[in-house]
Order: sequence, then C-alpha cells, then structure tokens
Amino acid sequence: MPRRRDAITEDQFRLVPIRHVDVYREVLGQIEAFISENALKPGDRLPSDRELAERLGVSRASVRQATKVLEGFGRVDAQRGSGTYVKEPSHVAAITDLATGLTFDSSFARQLIPVHTAIELAVLEAAFAHRTPEKLAVVQAALDRRARILAEEDDAEAGSLDFSFEATLGQVCGNELLRRFQSLIQEMWVRAWSAAGEAPGDKHLLFQEHCEVFERFRNADLPSALAVFREHLDLPPRRRFGLEVNGRE
Repeated sequence: MPRRRDAITEDQFRLVPIRHVDVYREVLGQIEAFISENALKPGDRLPSDRELAERLGVSRASVRQATKVLEGFGRVDAQRGSGTYVKEPSHVAAITDLATGLTFDSSFARQLIPVHTAIELAVLEAAFAHRTPEKLAVVQAALDRRARILAEEDDAEAGSLDFSFEATLGQVCGNELLRRFQSLIQEMWVRAWSAAGEAPGDKHLLFQEHCEVFERFRNADLPSALAVFREHLDLPPRRRFGLEVNGRE
C-alpha cells in the first residue's frame, strides 16, 4: 500500500478559476495539471471535492464527474469517507512531448481512433493469456462496482468516458509496459474527446458492451471477445466522424 501524505496546503494549491460552460472537462485538465505541477506520488491525497469546487468556482458535481473519469483510467482512487488518492503520477509531460506540434481537436481524435483500438485489443489479448480465477474475479468486481455507480448517477453525461473496465484489464494483463502505454493513450483519448466537446457513446450501452466482452473473455472465447471489443471501441467514434466502418462509409 503506497504511503499517504496529507492533502496539499492552501498555499501550495494554485488553480485558475474556470469560466467555461463545459466545466467538468476543464476541471479534469486542472486536476491533472495540479497532480503534475505538485509532483504528487501514489498515495498522496487530493483536496476534497468541496475544496476543489470552491477553489475552481464550480459545482461539486462537476468535480465528482472529473474525479470519476480520472478514477476510470486508474489515475486516482476515490475512497468513500476517506478521500481521493493519487494512484499514478500525471502523464501531462509525456503527453506534451508526444503531442508536440499537434492540436487536441477532432482531427487529432480521428488519428487516435486506430491507435486507441490497437492498444486496447493488445491489452485484452495479454490479459487473456494471463487470466486466472483470481484475475477474473478482479475484473468482475470492477464491473460490479461500475454497475453500482451507474445505478446511483442521474447525470446522462457523467462517466461516459469511463475506462474502469479497460484499466482493470490493464492491471491484470501481466505486461507493465503495455499497461503504461494504455494509460497514456486513454488520457489522450479523454483530452481529444473533451476538445470535441462530447463523449463517444451512451454510458449505459458502453457498460453493457463491457459485460458482453467479459462474458466471452470468461468463457475462454478470445476471437469472439476481440470481435465484440473491436466493435465497441471502433464504431461510436468512427460514426461520429463519418469514417469508414467495416469497409462502408
């Protein structure tokens, strides 16, 4: 268990108040920058939702949405009654280097589609090769937790960029380098869609598709799991941008 530090003090906490309408995506970027600029390590605690909301001048709901996205791709761990803790340091520097000369816009999102799909399929294959009853239970627990969260949410947008299923596959795939690439691409994916001002797909439908992939995965049907997962990853963004889908426009 990583060592925990107390939350950053008020003097150390410097964020720019947000005035944009699409606030939760801006909150996401601010929290990511805060983790990076303060060199937070796994186990470090973030300020509370209330503190974040007050300092940024936004609602606690917007902060919770951003935190859920970060938790979805394994960046933070939100523990009820305890606080939100960093699980991994920020990828801001790596993303900045990798995306030099590029703009996080719809063109970038289109270029990222095949990269994102390839990485996630590779993670699924690696997880399949290393699956055990214990690891299957870990993935099932992640799906169960996501189901509980969806049942409690009343915001149609909240969590639509959730990566909890994919991130859990990364945790059990047995390849740390691949998992780190996955996490980096997931963050770029969120940034690209945030720039586009939308999310690719309905959160309840996406969760149902995650369950379908896992059912095939658990039944040792890798070809079917890969086929369903590829469609899950590819179709919503390709249709959004009018790109070719399975040989059709």
